[in-house]
Amino acid sequence: MSEKRAISNGGSNGGSNGGSNGGSFSGPSGNPFAPTAPSVPFDGVLEIPGPEYYVYTRAKYRDNAWAPHLRAQLALAEFAQTDWQSIGEDKQCLPLDLDDAAKVQSSLHHLLDKRNNERASRTFEISVQDQNPQAYWWHLLSIDLRLKYNTAVLIEIGMAVGTLVGMHIKDKFKAPRPSHLLPALIPAIPVPPHPAFPSGHSLQSHLIRHILNDSAGVGFGAKHPMHAPIKALTDRIADNREIAGVHFQEDTLGGKRFAVLAFDKLKDCTGFKKVVDDARLEWDLSDGLSIQPKLTRPVKLRLE
Repeated sequence: MSEKRAISNGGSNGGSNGGSNGGSFSGPSGNPFAPTAPSVPFDGVLEIPGPEYYVYTRAKYRDNAWAPHLRAQLALAEFAQTDWQSIGEDKQCLPLDLDDAAKVQSSLHHLLDKRNNERASRTFEISVQDQNPQAYWWHLLSIDLRLKYNTAVLIEIGMAVGTLVGMHIKDKFKAPRPSHLLPALIPAIPVPPHPAFPSGHSLQSHLIRHILNDSAGVGFGAKHPMHAPIKALTDRIADNREIAGVHFQEDTLGGKRFAVLAFDKLKDCTGFKKVVDDARLEWDLSDGLSIQPKLTRPVKLRLE
């Protein structure tokens, strides 16, 4: 709604452009596929004829105009008010025992086998996922911010919460990277500058899987067409970190376990539940847990 209001043009735009583009998003922090906005050179101010012109007086910033990764910070703040640090006290998964020589040798041979037999075909994929795993989720879920904005926010919530939990536990255990033990492993990517256990990519991906597949999340049930691909992508992103040579299998399993515990706390956060409800509408899952698509049926495919 607008209102006619007298405003002098002289200096009205002074400073209005300063920082107006700060925080614009493309790449992994927003739409991973959006091109960078072109530069539009302009000198001075846009001259409006006459002494008066119309301006908006009741503008309100829309929730779905936020960059998804920034909107996710609101859910992260609520999650941070839980007793999330207790997640690191879980003993079900622990780092590689460096005092067990046989186990260390076996783990290193496991990574060498992955390097020799799988790395060549995965190198480019590993490189992209190193800094932008969100791009693979966007591709899989066909995310368009005009249609699946809240789904994009959920992915970023998984990334943000996973980072918080992961870094806390990494600092606790201070586990070395595989190449710290065996430099000849020569990782496919630069060694991340923080401890190994748990794998952050594994934790984040498994947390995103729970957010999307579990009934307390979006709720893609076992017979939903998205359920199996989501699990497969989760496992592949986590496995690629071992193939890259930057994580032991124990790191991967630790990320998987801590994702379960993190989701158990996240699912009760009010802000998170609101985004989940809105995301269900984007997938026409508004009838709660009865979410099997009306026009799908099981089809056996042989993928070779």
